[in-house]
Amino acid sequence: MVQAAPVQVASYLSEDGEVKQAEWPFNLVKNVDQAAALARYKLEDSRELQPIDLVCGPRLRAYRPGDCLQLDLLDYLGLSGPAVVLRRTIDPAGLSVTLTLIGETAGKHAFALGQTGTAPPTPALGQTGADRDDIAAAANVPLGWQSTAIRSAAIKNPRDSSNFATALLTSFVTGGTSTLRVARHDWDYPGDVADVTRETYDFTALPYDTFAFVYFDDATLANTAPTYGRTSDPAQAQNSTANPNRHALGKIVTANPGTGLVQGGQSVGYGLPVSEFF
Repeated sequence: MVQAAPVQVASYLSEDGEVKQAEWPFNLVKNVDQAAALARYKLEDSRELQPIDLVCGPRLRAYRPGDCLQLDLLDYLGLSGPAVVLRRTIDPAGLSVTLTLIGETAGKHAFALGQTGTAPPTPALGQTGADRDDIAAAANVPLGWQSTAIRSAAIKNPRDSSNFATALLTSFVTGGTSTLRVARHDWDYPGDVADVTRETYDFTALPYDTFAFVYFDDATLANTAPTYGRTSDPAQAQNSTANPNRHALGKIVTANPGTGLVQGGQSVGYGLPVSEFF
């Protein structure tokens, strides 16, 4: 056995998004071009729609493996065009005939035999490449996945010894007003969602002794410097149906000249009930 050069179809590689490799022994084949043609037939047959199982009446009992039939089943199965019988099973009790078929794309023969340089399109049940991409995207990214990831994330603070913070939220007096600082911190999302370190942010020139519920929105779950917001309404700071991308950081009361440094926020977990912010 001598290994020939790989037979690859560029358009199929683009459709699949990765190399799918297999080796077949072509016994008794001594000509490399003939081996390449047989390998291309293997590729083409692997793209055909199969198996197509049809339960038919007794009038189709005469068809045998190798026979090619013209299917006209658009209204029932979305199938139309030629197909080759692979297997035939006859049920003598019910007089039914079950045919197992494989699609037969006419363009594959010229391509496999090297007479044309363009592969025939991959058979599909009325779907374009864009249709398949949309279906795959919807399957991999279900509705509401961001909210689930946010609610399951862990917030780590302080981040490390070189960036020490006494709390996730701190407030202190500067120049006759309060400053509210969000410390640098990590969001550890579950599963395959990458963890994100978000940078320090300051709210300045705030009034004294004011409740602030701090949050930010990030639909990508990857923004390292989001725009932070604050509100006096704890419900507005929560992740919810109305705000599915909202990340809550907890609450704090802004400092006054007599309190010094004020600490607040939450250090681990997420999705606390509104009552636990008080």
